[in-house]
Amino acid sequence: MDEPATLSVLTKRADFIAELSRRPLEKREMVDVLGYSRATVNRAIRDLEEARLVKPVDGGYEPTLAATEAVQTYETFLEREGYILDSSDVVHPLNHSEELPSEALVGAEFFAAGEGCTEWNASRLREEIEQVESARLLVSSEEGLLLLDKWQDALKPQEQDVELFLDEELYASIRTTRQSLTSLAAEGGKVTTVDSSDFFVALLGDGDEQVVYVLVYDPEVGEFGALRNETEAAIDWARGFLDRLDGRFQRVDDELETAYLNDRVDISNGQDAVESVPQVLEGEGFIALTEQYFDSHEPRALNTALRTGLSLADVREGHAIERVTADGDSLAEQILSTLRRGRDCAVTGEPGNGKSTLCKVVAHEWYDRDLGAVIYRESGRGAPFESLASLRGYLRRVERDVLVVVEDAMRPEANKVFRIAEEFEGWDGVHFLFDARESEWNETRNLPVDASLREYQQDIDEIRLESPDGGECQAFMEKYQGTTGRELQTTGEDLVVELEGDDATSGGMFLLAHTVCLSADPLVSDDSITPTRLIEDVQSRLNALVDKGSRPVLRAAMLSQFLNVTEMPLHEEFFHAVSLDDSEEVDVVAPLKEYGLVFEENERGTFLSVHNQWSKLFVEEALELLPDSPELFGEAVNSALRLAADESFREDVTRHGSRGSLARRLKADATKWADDFVQGLFRVGEEIHSLAPYYGRFDDPTFEIRESCSPGVVYDCGYRRAKILGRSGKMEESLDEYQTVIGSIYRTWSSDRFSEQLANCIAGVGMGLRYQGWFDAAEAHVRHALRIHQAQDNRVRVGDCLLSLGQIANYRSQYDEAAQYYGGARDAFEETGAREKLSNALGNLAVSHADRGNYDEAENYARESLEIRREIGFDLGIAQCYNLLARAVISRGETRTGLEYHRDSLAIAMDLGNPEWKCTELSNLGRTSLMLGHLDDAEKYLRRGLDVFEDRDDANTRYNLARTLRRKGKRNEAKEHAESGLKRAETVEDRRGQARCRHVLGEIARTGGDYEAAREQFSASIATFRELGLQGPEVSSQIALGRLEVDTGNLDAARDSVQAVRKRLETGDSFDEGTEVALLRLRAALAREAGETSEARRLFDEAEKTAAGLDDSYMKAQALIDSGRFAAKHRDETKAEESLRRGLRIACEIGAEPLEQEAAGALNAIEEVPAGD
Repeated sequence: MDEPATLSVLTKRADFIAELSRRPLEKREMVDVLGYSRATVNRAIRDLEEARLVKPVDGGYEPTLAATEAVQTYETFLEREGYILDSSDVVHPLNHSEELPSEALVGAEFFAAGEGCTEWNASRLREEIEQVESARLLVSSEEGLLLLDKWQDALKPQEQDVELFLDEELYASIRTTRQSLTSLAAEGGKVTTVDSSDFFVALLGDGDEQVVYVLVYDPEVGEFGALRNETEAAIDWARGFLDRLDGRFQRVDDELETAYLNDRVDISNGQDAVESVPQVLEGEGFIALTEQYFDSHEPRALNTALRTGLSLADVREGHAIERVTADGDSLAEQILSTLRRGRDCAVTGEPGNGKSTLCKVVAHEWYDRDLGAVIYRESGRGAPFESLASLRGYLRRVERDVLVVVEDAMRPEANKVFRIAEEFEGWDGVHFLFDARESEWNETRNLPVDASLREYQQDIDEIRLESPDGGECQAFMEKYQGTTGRELQTTGEDLVVELEGDDATSGGMFLLAHTVCLSADPLVSDDSITPTRLIEDVQSRLNALVDKGSRPVLRAAMLSQFLNVTEMPLHEEFFHAVSLDDSEEVDVVAPLKEYGLVFEENERGTFLSVHNQWSKLFVEEALELLPDSPELFGEAVNSALRLAADESFREDVTRHGSRGSLARRLKADATKWADDFVQGLFRVGEEIHSLAPYYGRFDDPTFEIRESCSPGVVYDCGYRRAKILGRSGKMEESLDEYQTVIGSIYRTWSSDRFSEQLANCIAGVGMGLRYQGWFDAAEAHVRHALRIHQAQDNRVRVGDCLLSLGQIANYRSQYDEAAQYYGGARDAFEETGAREKLSNALGNLAVSHADRGNYDEAENYARESLEIRREIGFDLGIAQCYNLLARAVISRGETRTGLEYHRDSLAIAMDLGNPEWKCTELSNLGRTSLMLGHLDDAEKYLRRGLDVFEDRDDANTRYNLARTLRRKGKRNEAKEHAESGLKRAETVEDRRGQARCRHVLGEIARTGGDYEAAREQFSASIATFRELGLQGPEVSSQIALGRLEVDTGNLDAARDSVQAVRKRLETGDSFDEGTEVALLRLRAALAREAGETSEARRLFDEAEKTAAGLDDSYMKAQALIDSGRFAAKHRDETKAEESLRRGLRIACEIGAEPLEQEAAGALNAIEEVPAGD
């Protein structure tokens, strides 16, 4: 046999052999089955027969045994070689002689090196390291050591078997200087130096389950590629490979542990024993309080200190006032006492209420009284806190009490400190004090996902800081006067009144500082003592910059204030970058200092700025006063991001001087820095929707992030941008943005790689479609997103999708199904500690019960939701709860109380600048005003509601406006709105909305004498309300139908309506006084037409008396006019005139022109009848 020729035939005709091995085939059948021509089939069979690979049998041809085995072997070979060839994208930087055999490659998943891939691959591996029982790691390069630094808190030698192999040349270059290595060894990790390969290996084990990772650094792109393999062959290779290393080289863990122990921090001899914290912690914002620290940090002038926020040096100088409890006790003393008893504390409150200043006071007192060491992390003063092992090691080495203070502790850049705090819970010598916004403190899902962390956080003693009271305002004023020598003509109580009346929604302590100490106009001398209001001050400085500042200066101003809102540091490199990015280098800092936007640099090369609440107003006002502010901001951000994307530009910038941590962070991992920087910018937009114009669009952004950020962050920011647009009222733009991001993910990447971002955007489209009323499409999108999140076991996002499905079901009037979805969402959010989302689920459960008429249950859920929302400071959620409570109290007849709840809700919506909720509450106020019979107010509110969202045609608002206009006699316009509302309700499948609009169309038709049309509309609305189980609306339509039947003389049909109403009322709880009056008027009219004069008089009088106790002025007028007309007909002129005049007066007051005309006509008829006629 000619083996090469046979092998050639085998590989060429393998598909024939594979198909024939299933069943014999004739040649003609092969043409159909395999899709070849007859000539090709003839040639193939001839070649296969000659090579003895097939033979003829009954029914055609079949392969020989040798051919079958050979093809199976060949297919296995192809599969194996496919893996090996696919590995090229990852392993191509390696030398061909590296010990990375096919066993490591076959069956693997490959993740090629590329933009942002290091972070993504490292995150995958870190997540697995945290879950396993054993980890054996080979680190062969400085780049690999940086990855190890990122995972230092994931590796826990006390709980896991951790074995680390270090390249011997790498170890020789660092020895015992790496904190992550010394800590690892001290905690029981095994460390060995080896002559290693040029790749990173991780063998992870969890019981019988094992997995191997190989990471390869590609110097051309500066990123790690990775392969992940769970096959038995790969595991055997990795185990053998690492075992061989273990037996041949030197253990160094004893040397590392000795270095760790020798590096003890002795703080037993007073304040000056601790000179500094480890350098890595300094880079992440921690400082140690020492005399050397205070010697190098001078206190500022009081005005400057109060505008920028007090520093530790300012507090030591005595610039802070004493904050007190309601009983007049010192809050600082209370916190110190609690800490010394071994309880960790958190100071919470609204932004600008003085939380960080109180923490600084406590830290200074701890240090000044020599109670122990203090290490302090100010917000926005360093890189994100990642070095858990360094902090853990530092705290274990101290030999006396130490206080750790962390500002904005719940923020992503700081909240890993809770891992350390929870580890040290119960240690007598280590104490933690946190500062957090109240809304963030109560939103425990911000913490790393760990139930024990949440339990620890919830057990911390919380001290809630309120706005300053009159006594604190007086103390502040006296301190200001005593320090500056300036007399202020005011009192503490006057200041409280002024703070409460300030238009700006800022913390009380910030407003107090601004009101008392701001020398009004920064463009005049610092000696000016004319106080200005906050917004006026912002506008004056902004106008001055616009008048006198160059474009680079304006860019720097926008960047500095926006970053200050995010509470990220203002690095000197940012200002150099903005300056160098122009045709001529410009000093952008001097004008910003002149106009009071930034102040002096600190030793880290970062600038201080004004309070972030002032900066928030600045960027909001800039949108009004500086039309191209988004473009200026985008140009400035692009300059900052060039520092990450363009190494030569970064070098140019740093030549101007770089003393801070930014240069070190950029050198270590520029992409990671850019990711953190950009996510901070977008986080602010999610909190402050009015800033949406600063972000642009995915395909037309105000600043470009693709070159500097990882793809995952690019898509995450695309999702956030779409969400910000939607929340700012731009629903169509939001939908377009979601679709653009989805399309980009599908076009550019495997959807699996960015599954969370993809699912978030798909769900976002679903919610946008829901708002527009496309419920089928909305449900399909949300269910698609739900499947993805379920596959990823993302419980928070699963809850989001269930909540959305519940809202869709509720709009379709599928109330039981909606309640089930809401219950599932509630359970998911309770599991994950997502308090804000839990409050949403409870609020939606309240809506579901209210829509079914279960108002007691609705009120209970609403109050439970309101309690959480008040705890977390969720203002929009509070507004939504006021709406629910309004519905509940109105159901009990407390309509005026309900009106006040709706007004409170609208006020919050207007403060927040939330157009969607503003539209909702204007509609609700219109409906409630209509219930009170205040027709002019109702029309005003409802028309404003339709104007707020031009692209949102709301059926409910149009229904209520149609009712209002009909009562005011504007029948044609009322009909237009009712028909428009009906069309909209049909489009969005809102059956309740359809029935409501049909009801009002029936009323309009009845008023116009089109009785058949009216009867058709009332009958349709009754049937729909009955199907939906909405008893109250059904009864109202049934009464309206009864009135129609009286008008047309169908008294038996009218009696049927009365009986139907009575039957419904006997079986339900919809019998309120308004319904009672409507039914009494129907029965009275029926008795009148039936000639039952006495009964009719009794019923008209009863209706009039019952209506007198109602809040509804329109119904009062109706009952009075009915009663007056009946009395006039039966010659009771005194009664008739009294009732008609009272009814006429009310009708005139509320603008009910048809009732006014009816009453006036009846009075004229009385006057025209001669006495005694």
